[in-house]
Amino acid sequence: MEETVLNNYAEATRVLQPGGTLAFTVWHKDNLGWVPDMASCFEALPFEAPMPNPMPMAPNGKTEFIDPDLIPEQLRRYGFEEVEVRTAEHVVHMEGAEDYLRNFAMMKDWMMRAYWTEESKEKANGMLDDHIVRHLREKHNGQGWDLPWTFVLATCRKPNN
Repeated sequence: MEETVLNNYAEATRVLQPGGTLAFTVWHKDNLGWVPDMASCFEALPFEAPMPNPMPMAPNGKTEFIDPDLIPEQLRRYGFEEVEVRTAEHVVHMEGAEDYLRNFAMMKDWMMRAYWTEESKEKANGMLDDHIVRHLREKHNGQGWDLPWTFVLATCRKPNN
């Protein structure tokens, strides 16, 4: 991932005209989103169902690409100027437990593939989705709830020379 990010910066430098602007967003290193509810569901299972804590928001584990305090240095390293980085909040409303499961089934599957033993996967077979729905209905009193998301917005300019 680090190489990909660095290659993307190098490619942006290559294709941008002098004075051109690069803008992008990434998840903040401390983003929560779907994580607390999934962790709660997994913790309530009667078998081992691990999830990393904290959840790595950078797949490569390199926070310099998701930390708003470290991104400017990365951009300046590639010669960008007028670097501006800020964070923003976004709230996604879940209508209920089924809505959550529909939206984050991919994350559930990722956690199972990446962190669970074969034994845990076997124990979850055929029961995990029902467990998640029951658990979240109870946790949120059968109501919808909001998921807070934090992301980083960055802009910079390629020098005119």
